[in-house]
Amino acid sequence: MKITVLVDNRLKEVNCGLGAEHGLSFHIEHDGKQILCDAGASGLFMENASAMGIDLAACSFAFISHGHNDHCGGLPALLEGTTDIPVCLHTAIPGEDYFSTRRGTHRSLSCDRTVFEKHRRRFRYIDGTTEISTGIFAVQCKENKNATPHGNRFLTKKNGELEIPDDFGHELSLAFVTKKGLVIVSPCSHCGALNIIDECRAATGCTKVHAYIGGLHFVEGAECAAEATEFACGIAAHHPETTVYTGHCTCDTALALLEGNPHMKSFATGTIIEI
Repeated sequence: MKITVLVDNRLKEVNCGLGAEHGLSFHIEHDGKQILCDAGASGLFMENASAMGIDLAACSFAFISHGHNDHCGGLPALLEGTTDIPVCLHTAIPGEDYFSTRRGTHRSLSCDRTVFEKHRRRFRYIDGTTEISTGIFAVQCKENKNATPHGNRFLTKKNGELEIPDDFGHELSLAFVTKKGLVIVSPCSHCGALNIIDECRAATGCTKVHAYIGGLHFVEGAECAAEATEFACGIAAHHPETTVYTGHCTCDTALALLEGNPHMKSFATGTIIEI
């Protein structure tokens, strides 16, 4: 299994010929399939893929983890630049608007909703945990027995006239059943990484988690160090065989704390993870 970070907030190397943005996109090669997971904030992921010699037209399908525009902002570029790749995402996304109230602002996090009508035949809607392909599951997290990120409190959604705190019912993770155990790809982990791990184990029947890959949504603030430490302790106590690869919405303070743990690694634009 090979996972290439097509775009992230950070660059793996300066002057590497790639671009970075506040967004995330992975190219995944697994069991003879190629999968695009998330489309960043713009078409930059496609430019980076081309620079790295990756042909996105060869993907079996694309997968959008949730409705925020740093993960689906590049959908127009993908849909215009390819002809027949189906796009899997939660059924709630076309009907909801998403917002952030962080730093005293009220800004939209929604993607361009016109794509859902213009390219309606390209979308495959998922309403709950589903096996997309043999051994590849889209998993919806419905149980929050463990902590969820403090940064979630700044995020809202609107369906109709009422704006309410986002419960992240639109978030899906990918779980791959491999010979080494589960490989979970959860780009923002809004539902909490430990909760997502529990859901993926239950959904697949595979209890060993080999790797967890994605942002953890630990944002800068008073709670950051404590929640990063709590997460690292939770992984060590309950999933000591798991390697966590993180970036994107995991802030610099959290990354610095987590990288001191041998089972925690960071990623950036251009990183290749071989499993």
